[in-house]
Amino acid sequence: MKFALVLASTAALVGALPQSTPTGSAERKLLPWLPAGPFSHECGPFGWYSDAECGTHKYCDSFRDPEIPNDKKYQTTQACIDAHELPSGSGTGKLPWVWEGFDRACSSYIERKVYFPRIVMEENCGSQRFCDLFGPGSPLAAELPELKKRYGFSNVEECRAAH
Repeated sequence: MKFALVLASTAALVGALPQSTPTGSAERKLLPWLPAGPFSHECGPFGWYSDAECGTHKYCDSFRDPEIPNDKKYQTTQACIDAHELPSGSGTGKLPWVWEGFDRACSSYIERKVYFPRIVMEENCGSQRFCDLFGPGSPLAAELPELKKRYGFSNVEECRAAH
């Protein structure tokens, strides 16, 4: 009898505890996309990379090389990007045209097949070069299905028309 009472009490207690439900990747809460902090100029080869100090763009890019000092939370730059929300300004509507970007950073992202959010890619590549990624002569031509999934454009004309 005592055994049945203890068993029933234990079952009632377990039933009263909060139950966790497994969360799939679709239900995972994304981290906010943070702007660069006031001391982000100190992020670099001689400083520690953190999301709050450097901003998400620099922080995620620090995962390109395992020697760069960061918290080692992600295996790759893309994994870090995918764990964050889109930055503000990534909404819908007519997109602003970015005339020039930073060629070296853009080339690095394209070469490494790193897909930052559109607003960051355009800041680094410029809108012309970003839209050209959706063309048949693009260095990422084999990646067009992935580019379309991430950015929503099927071709160069569609990208330019959105601006």
